[in-house]
Amino acid sequence: MVENEGAAANQVYAELERLLERSGAGSGVAEAHGLCCGLLSAGLENAEDCWIGELFPEPSPGDLLRKECIAAMRSVVEYSVTQLNSSACDFVLFLPSDGAPVGQRSTALGLWCAGFLAGLGLGAEKLPALSADAQELLTDFGQISRVDSGQTEDEDNERAYTELVEYVRVGVILIFEELRHSRAKTEVPMADQE
Repeated sequence: MVENEGAAANQVYAELERLLERSGAGSGVAEAHGLCCGLLSAGLENAEDCWIGELFPEPSPGDLLRKECIAAMRSVVEYSVTQLNSSACDFVLFLPSDGAPVGQRSTALGLWCAGFLAGLGLGAEKLPALSADAQELLTDFGQISRVDSGQTEDEDNERAYTELVEYVRVGVILIFEELRHSRAKTEVPMADQE
């Protein structure tokens, strides 16, 4: 993982968490970011609007705090699109900082995975068949989403958490790339349609 990208994600995590909580969003940052990345991986044309609708299912046009939160969350979408499309593989999961207890970070990772699976699920009707490797990753993400948050603070749990984060991070990149390439193969260029 790229240090600067991880530090940037950690810095905005707490602020976004406060904004989401104060504006009455249906999820926290980790789950919301996972949902966003799942929708982007699914390739929904209206992924951003779908995501905002999932975070705020009840319209509230006059709520200034919600508008501020939505504006901040739209920047998360842009950030995620840039990272997922980067050839540098510098994609970072929005999770609590390394200073948070490992149980709290593990719970957030589980919520991130649940969000990712939900996002893919919202775009399931347009998803091509996935490779066996991608299917296995999704099965693993499902298991990670049910992680036990009662972990003790020790080196083994810290190491296991770090390995899981890296596994999910790389897995998301692989799934995103596989789905992007599958969509590119099925798209017919305009010149071929004439």
